[in-house]
Amino acid sequence: MSQLQLIISLFPLMSGLGRPFLGVISDRLGTMKTLLMINSLLSLSQIIVLINVFLSSTLIGILGGAMITLYFSLIGELYGSKYSTSNIGILYAGKAISGFLGSIAFNYIYLAGGIFYD
Repeated sequence: MSQLQLIISLFPLMSGLGRPFLGVISDRLGTMKTLLMINSLLSLSQIIVLINVFLSSTLIGILGGAMITLYFSLIGELYGSKYSTSNIGILYAGKAISGFLGSIAFNYIYLAGGIFYD
């Protein structure tokens, strides 16, 4: 099994494990502080990718999977429930668009013979 296949297989598992773990942290620290911590660690994982792709992908899986649910909570906390459906719809559309564009960028780097894999 190649490194890419392993990372792709483990990513959903890491995402699923991260949600309850970061939910507990959010309950203790608050949603805003937890999101600040997650975004800081995700920024760090972009540097770690140059050293260890597996570790970076694990961090991104654990942290990235919980972000959308925490942003949904933050929207409710900041704006209340009156317009939460439309606000969450906008957020979810942004998530889908950024995921699509990010996968295109990753595939371009991978196919161009980037430094990350074999």
